[in-house]
Amino acid sequence: MVLAVFWLAKTKPANAPEKSESQTTTPAPQPTAATEANVWHGTLKASNNGTKGSLMLVTTDRTIYIRTSRDFSDLINKKVRVTYSGTLQSFVLGGITLDEQK
Repeated sequence: MVLAVFWLAKTKPANAPEKSESQTTTPAPQPTAATEANVWHGTLKASNNGTKGSLMLVTTDRTIYIRTSRDFSDLINKKVRVTYSGTLQSFVLGGITLDEQK
């Protein structure tokens, strides 16, 4: 079993208000097409930050870093389907295959 590690790369919108330390809110999980049913769809890329992972999956709303010792070099820069078990915050990589969705 291979453990996958990721970080989300997001940018804060320019018009978003700053939070003060006294404001503590927990955002509700937002379901998206990229995270439905333990599958992500996106473009597989070589990581731009080796400490975060060896690969990165670029979806429509986030970048997910994946650390794996398996060789997926033939899928770099292609649309892929990534299966996983767990949650977005903590998951185990199932597999990465060419995405046949049109």
